[in-house]
Amino acid sequence: MTFDHTTLWPCSVGPCHADGVGCTALKGSEVHLIPEGYTGPVVILYGVQGGSSVQRDEHGTVIYRIPPDGVLRLQGSASAMGFYDKGYFYEAADGTRIELPYQAATNVLQVFAAVEGVTELLDGEPTNSQRFQAYVVGVPGDRGGWAPLRDKATPDAIRSLREEKRTSSARESSHANTDAAS
Repeated sequence: MTFDHTTLWPCSVGPCHADGVGCTALKGSEVHLIPEGYTGPVVILYGVQGGSSVQRDEHGTVIYRIPPDGVLRLQGSASAMGFYDKGYFYEAADGTRIELPYQAATNVLQVFAAVEGVTELLDGEPTNSQRFQAYVVGVPGDRGGWAPLRDKATPDAIRSLREEKRTSSARESSHANTDAAS
């Protein structure tokens, strides 16, 4: 992974372990709607200016609608750390959904290799403690390097966000200088 300083937590996808180590009560529910047919890493970035609003259904369930490129940028902050009842679904263009299992047998299409974390430095530069969630949609046995692919997609998404911020700041600065010169 190319992060200089990152804290990762295993992604909480269901009830506590039987021994109760590190467990708390369920904090709520999340539904991840993934475009039908998508395979590869999914990255969710939180606290992104200009990102999508966090959606909730009538029961308070957080709805993550993953875009076709697999990177969801959200304006809002991440949910509190803890255990959530999570559901992952392929969603067709007509709105029909097919549930994807989480960490099933190695020869089954599924969601796996999920992590949540915060990065403070990327390529030696501060990232303002960028919070993220990442996982893979695919068949684990089809490819040996799914987790490294996820690990590459996460900093790439943060780099892209950082570059967009720089470009936007430079554009705003240029407009301010032009206005001042007028």
